[in-house]
Amino acid sequence: MVKKLLPLLLLIGFFSSCRMLHPSLMLKATKADSLTNMTNSAPVDYQIAPNDIMEFSIITNAGSKLIDIGIAEGGNVKTRINSYKVEADGLVRLPVIGRVSVAGLTIKEATAKIEDIYSKYYVEPFVSISVTNRRVIVFPGTGGKAQVIPLLNDNMTLIETIALAGGIAETGKSYRIRLIRRAAGKIQMQLVDLSTLSGMPEANIVMQANDILYVEPTARVPEALLNKILPYISLFTTFVLIYSLVKPK
Repeated sequence: MVKKLLPLLLLIGFFSSCRMLHPSLMLKATKADSLTNMTNSAPVDYQIAPNDIMEFSIITNAGSKLIDIGIAEGGNVKTRINSYKVEADGLVRLPVIGRVSVAGLTIKEATAKIEDIYSKYYVEPFVSISVTNRRVIVFPGTGGKAQVIPLLNDNMTLIETIALAGGIAETGKSYRIRLIRRAAGKIQMQLVDLSTLSGMPEANIVMQANDILYVEPTARVPEALLNKILPYISLFTTFVLIYSLVKPK
């Protein structure tokens, strides 16, 4: 009996030990990958990149609007903030001054540069810049539910980001969360455990633009294994049935 079941047992062992059983698992760390502790890392000033969307407005220090004057409604003046796209070459086209190179600059550096250019045309200009398409990608631990979450402010934390994504999926492992970040041209990764209160320091990590949060899904071995080997079991039983019908008596 054992000899008859041996091929089936070998087949089960083969599927349970290879990638064919869990082909959708992503971003798995290997022995060559080193972990980085980002828990107490200081926030890094965002550098403007091509294809970013900038919200831009300019006023004088006295408060008078210079560009795109707002419409007065009920005694209040509503100022209109315009959006401008950073082109592929790193330049952004702004009113009056034309195209300005901003890629690679922090928001503070870009603000100072643009204020200096506008000072040739206006007295003590005050420029306000923000990048509106900074985002984080979240995989909550189940297939087909990944989300791109916009960074609404500069101090948005890891746990706030997960909350905006709808929380961790029922099939996700709260104790196996990968935070993946590109810094100084290198890929950094930290494993985060939010299953207990001791993980709160990691929950308060400040997110940065283009971070990836990957909640490892629970492997449903019996269901996945059955789906993989069912065709082979069916083929085997069909072969046994045919053999039993045609074998000589």
